[in-house]
Amino acid sequence: MFSLEGSRTVSDDASSSRSHVDGSRRFLTPERAVEIQWALGADVAMAFDHVVPGGADETAARDALERTLQWLARCAKRHSELKRAEQSQTLWPILQGGSHHALRLEALDRVLAIGP
Repeated sequence: MFSLEGSRTVSDDASSSRSHVDGSRRFLTPERAVEIQWALGADVAMAFDHVVPGGADETAARDALERTLQWLARCAKRHSELKRAEQSQTLWPILQGGSHHALRLEALDRVLAIGP
């Protein structure tokens, strides 16, 4: 969704964009992102995250960090619901914080606190 900046919106619930084909609105939630990766049979699934440009100010980076952590909890919940003995998949978190070292360290601490 990051590359669709001109046609996307991000909220606490989901990220959405307009289809370049028919103009309809497409929504992607953290849960749906996990479901898609599960259906594809990925060995490693990436948690859905809110990406900001590298030069984002600290306020925008903090907003992305907070949303990403909220979405990680939702991804982890859905991932655990989908787990089956016959399919092994690892859910990897994404660290946000932009280029702000202190925010990235905070994100790391908070992801580790969430646990597997």
